[in-house]
Amino acid sequence: MTMDQNALSERVAQYYSTLSSVAKDLNAISDQLSKCIADVDLALKRLNLGVVVWVPISHGDELPEGSAFWSEEIGYAKIGPNWGISLRKVLGDYQRPDNAEEERWLFNDAPRALRISAIEKIPELLESLSNQAVKTTAAIGAKLNEAKVVAAAITGAVGPPKISRELPNQIKISTLNVDAVRNAVSVALNRDGHAMAEGLLSEAKWSFEGTTFKIEVAAKATMIRLTFNANAEKIIRQELTKLGVPARFTIVPIQPAQAASTTTKASASLEGRK
Repeated sequence: MTMDQNALSERVAQYYSTLSSVAKDLNAISDQLSKCIADVDLALKRLNLGVVVWVPISHGDELPEGSAFWSEEIGYAKIGPNWGISLRKVLGDYQRPDNAEEERWLFNDAPRALRISAIEKIPELLESLSNQAVKTTAAIGAKLNEAKVVAAAITGAVGPPKISRELPNQIKISTLNVDAVRNAVSVALNRDGHAMAEGLLSEAKWSFEGTTFKIEVAAKATMIRLTFNANAEKIIRQELTKLGVPARFTIVPIQPAQAASTTTKASASLEGRK
């Protein structure tokens, strides 16, 4: 290797070593800048402004004859799904300004050179954002009375809303599932220690007449009075109320002609539960 080659190799190694050290510092300070912008973004998001503003960083004309223009701007805008401090480049033609081309980024996603040039414009951006928020508030306030008049006219035409009288979980009588009601009441009785009452009701014939549940039990009236005491009746009433159906019910003995066969079934059912 010649002297010139040795010198060149040493220079390249020295430059790379210096560049490596500078790169670490550059990345570290860039991360600090990103953190600062993220803090400002978070503070602005809490205000829920929803106001778009742009402030120029630099701009100029392009040849030939200054027919084209370009600009770099910092703003507060929605990029994709996110609001935040943003940067954009605009390139357009004075003859067709509506056809200008744009590139937009959230601040921390923009090219580093553009971010550096935009830092000193942040106070001006906040001032512009504040002014625009005041103007927007005033504009909405000026239209508020008009909106109230329109809303009142529509409300008057439609009429007051109908208020539902049903409980949130109320079962409509037209679609009442008697079997589901019977099962729920039986479970509640068994849970609270009324196994005899649960056994009789689970085998009983349930029907809904007007506003009252009719429960035909395969037992004599005396047994019904003993089995369905005040506590058992309270449990039945509470469960019906919880289901959102009328809590009125009557328990009657089944017709004598049917009592024998039905009582046998109830007894077998009770024996099976022991």
